[in-house]
This record gives sequence, structure tokens and C-alpha cells, in this order.
Amino acid sequence: MTRYGDTESLMGATAVTDSKQYNVMHITLDRTIREPGTYVITVPTGFVQNWEYQDVAETK
Repeated sequence: MTRYGDTESLMGATAVTDSKQYNVMHITLDRTIREPGTYVITVPTGFVQNWEYQDVAETK
């Protein structure tokens, strides 16, 4: 996770897809964000798949 416009990683996040609702992803941050602003969570290549079960490229 980074602040929007920055490249330095602020923290990690754990993402889990819902086995019953395939279009839902739950993301848990390593700690609470206390500063207002816009943040970006990057999902790595291969974590998300499309309906044809092909890997989707890195997504922010």
C-alpha cells in the first residue's frame, strides 16, 4: 500500500477472495491509517483472475 502519487510502500495488506461471491475481495491492512489522504493498494499479478480463469495483470 502506498500513498497516491508516491512509490514508497507504507504497509502490507492481506487480500482474500470470497469463495461464495467471486467478485468480492476482502483487504485487511497491517495497521490503521490515521492520516487523511488518498491511498493505493496494489494487487499482484496472478492474484485476481477473470471469468475465463486467466491471470489479470497487476492492478492498483
